[in-house]
Amino acid sequence: MPGPVGYLGRIDPDFRPLVEHVVINNCTSARPLQDQAEALVKSLMGLELD
Repeated sequence: MPGPVGYLGRIDPDFRPLVEHVVINNCTSARPLQDQAEALVKSLMGLELD
């Protein structure tokens, strides 16, 4: 079983699926996660974003 370095080496952070999706950005320079989560939930419920 490969260790964590082997696993992390196979992750492609630039991968985007070909289907509709939402990217949650957890970089320190991104919008707060709470704001991103609220926008995601509102979009799933069909609500207008503020």
